[in-house]
Amino acid sequence: MSQYTTNRLMTDGFSTIQTPSGTYPVAGSPSDILTLTSSDGSINIVGNAVTDTIDLTVSPSGAGNAFGILDFPNGTNPTATGPSDTATFTSSDNFVTMTGNSTTNTADVTAGPYAIALAMIFG
Repeated sequence: MSQYTTNRLMTDGFSTIQTPSGTYPVAGSPSDILTLTSSDGSINIVGNAVTDTIDLTVSPSGAGNAFGILDFPNGTNPTATGPSDTATFTSSDNFVTMTGNSTTNTADVTAGPYAIALAMIFG
């Protein structure tokens, strides 16, 4: 930062802060305070007076929906409405067995006991 910029900030505080949307905050006096906020809580804002830095991180609650739309050929398509939504897969007739593995983040879908029995009978 140049000496001119440093001196100007010490005298004026800030003059105008450019933002990608909305209006530009403008300092009306050297004692104006610029406050950073997250309107929906999706960004954590942490200031550090020792290092004169501001740390911006995305918080998990603002990460978006857990999933978008699950497209199925029959029935309705489940749609996430929030980041904590859970998609639950079931088999109502035991023709399919589904096993999840949170360690590998995978799902195993195999023929269930009824499907195996029918295959053995009708071979």
